[in-house]
Amino acid sequence: MDETEMYLYRKRLALDFGLFAAEQHNARTTDPETSHKADRANAPRRASQATRILRAYLDGPQTDEQASEIAGVPNGWKRCSDLRRLGYIIPTGETAVTSYGVEANVCRITDLGREVARGR
Repeated sequence: MDETEMYLYRKRLALDFGLFAAEQHNARTTDPETSHKADRANAPRRASQATRILRAYLDGPQTDEQASEIAGVPNGWKRCSDLRRLGYIIPTGETAVTSYGVEANVCRITDLGREVARGR
């Protein structure tokens, strides 16, 4: 898949499924049925949290911690990881110190991420 095809694929995923494909599951096949039920029940919240975090990146480059705080999503680094995997945010190559005193990568929103955040 070339770069243009990947871009269109990721955009289609975002727009067709409200940011994340409905088929995305976090429970492992070896997990009990209760984990699978919880995974399905939490899917809409994951998308909502990711959307709020993605929109926080419209304000400019920041760390996962900063974007999560702006979006009001505790432990939002999990959603930031999803956003990076989908190509909606990317590292800038810079770092910043977190509230825990450790260096963290600073990310920025991509053109695709901007389109998704604005619902296009």
